[in-house]
Amino acid sequence: MFEPFGKKDDLTRAQEMQQQEMTHAERMKAIELGQPLPEVEKARAEAQATLARANAATAIVGVLVRAVTCLGALGIALGATAVVLVKAPPESQLVALALVWTAATLVGGATALAGVVDWRRLSLRGFLPERESQSAPLDDEKLFSAIQK
Repeated sequence: MFEPFGKKDDLTRAQEMQQQEMTHAERMKAIELGQPLPEVEKARAEAQATLARANAATAIVGVLVRAVTCLGALGIALGATAVVLVKAPPESQLVALALVWTAATLVGGATALAGVVDWRRLSLRGFLPERESQSAPLDDEKLFSAIQK
């Protein structure tokens, strides 16, 4: 009664063993030829995808923070303008309004400049000269003779 299931189970085990042997042979051949293993390539691709998602999230958060900063500065300037016009004496209103709107303009300009710098990914390392490495790489002949010794 259970004989067909037993044969199928043995067949499945034999197929699994054959598949494992083929996978092992493929991996060993890849190692012999100096090619990267599929798992390494998959992990590298996943890491790059994760890095891209993290960079996108950082950019989105940066844009949102800059937008809130600009709108907040504008709102504070509008509120301060209303307070100055209602509470301040007429002779000091012009100076107070000039200070309020100058500060709001500086905050907005600095935020916009930060956005441009972030957008262009401007880094200070681009302006600095590159240092040469301390140790020069060995060429193949020197490396081969060093291994022989």
